[in-house]
Amino acid sequence: MQVEDLLKPEFWKQPWVALQNDFWVMLPVFAIVVVAVWWLRGWMSKREIGGLKGEISAKNGEISLLERQLKDAVAKSAASDTAMDEVEKRFKILEGAIAAKAENAALVALASQMQSAVGELVARQAAVSNAVGHRPWIDDIGPGLQGAGRSFGAGAFE
Repeated sequence: MQVEDLLKPEFWKQPWVALQNDFWVMLPVFAIVVVAVWWLRGWMSKREIGGLKGEISAKNGEISLLERQLKDAVAKSAASDTAMDEVEKRFKILEGAIAAKAENAALVALASQMQSAVGELVARQAAVSNAVGHRPWIDDIGPGLQGAGRSFGAGAFE
């Protein structure tokens, strides 16, 4: 048999004639084909549904992880806000002392407190960034803040 035979109408007329003459004989064959196709469709659908349920389960796990990270970041953000309030308070105190022309020893002590507050703020903001898995500004300016939190005194202004 060649492809040319498939294109001839006589090739297709033979089964049609057999179907018309022996309909009741061919009916079980058609029923078996229909049942087989229906079973195959159901089997493939179950596999696809199972795969999709697995994907949904994985995504739900990712969502719960992100929700925990978000709650952690919110808690750390509140701590960062507290540290920012402390920096603002220390800055106003230092600013007032400078305006009042306080002595150098008092200014050094206030500046040291300010530096400690800034160091605490940087640490808390880094904790927030780490909680969400991203550190855009810490990575950019971090090396310049290596001395943050170090007290004033010998070697502080190197």
